[in-house]
Amino acid sequence: MTRTSFCLLFAMLIASAAHAKDDKDGAPPRQCPELEARTVFVADKSLRRHDGSAKAITEAHQEAQADGWSFADMEIYTENNDLQGFLITYTRPHPCNLR
Repeated sequence: MTRTSFCLLFAMLIASAAHAKDDKDGAPPRQCPELEARTVFVADKSLRRHDGSAKAITEAHQEAQADGWSFADMEIYTENNDLQGFLITYTRPHPCNLR
């Protein structure tokens, strides 16, 4: 390798390293979402009298609340006009907002 080729290669490496540093420093800060959400499915248990859907939904609410989630929405899920269960959505502040 000639001295000119070596100098050219070295200059290219320096330039690419400087460009990479500018990209990191010049990038706009990432936006943090206000909330995060999760949706859980609670199966319908209406066929068993002692283990009804209301009890399962209450347990899902209690578990979510213990983990810091708040109730946001509930939708009924059916297939062929038969109740299959419930889709329950919970939200909480996104962890990046808790700093």
